[in-house]
Amino acid sequence: MYKIDTDIPYTSKKNAVLSDAPWDQLDIGHSFLVKNIGLSDVRKACNYYGDLHSKAFRACRVPEGIRIWRVKEVGERSSLEMKVYDFVAKYRGITKGVLINKLRNKSPELIDQALENMLEKGILLSKMSFHPRSGNPIIKYEVL
Repeated sequence: MYKIDTDIPYTSKKNAVLSDAPWDQLDIGHSFLVKNIGLSDVRKACNYYGDLHSKAFRACRVPEGIRIWRVKEVGERSSLEMKVYDFVAKYRGITKGVLINKLRNKSPELIDQALENMLEKGILLSKMSFHPRSGNPIIKYEVL
């Protein structure tokens, strides 16, 4: 028999691991310990929250469990913004759909946020054109 719970907020699988951890409170050199979670899941969470907060985190197995450190400032651009920039520069213009396809392990919301940040900072330029057959609008991103 199962117990039915109500008023439990939904969290997607991607950010369910360590969603209550103090990611935004860590200064460089600070760390915290986690137990009963696999190292690969912790490393995925480090990448996800690192992109979300524009900070760098590293995880390592220690005798007590797995320890996560805040290791360095990422700088003006997050690691996701650097990946987006690399793809835009490589393909000399790219649509958001192609970016989402190329960066399959990143959520579309994070890619949207990275594109918006880069447009605001003047790193990227967006150009609108129309598909030759369907006439639908196409927005391409280019490096300035």
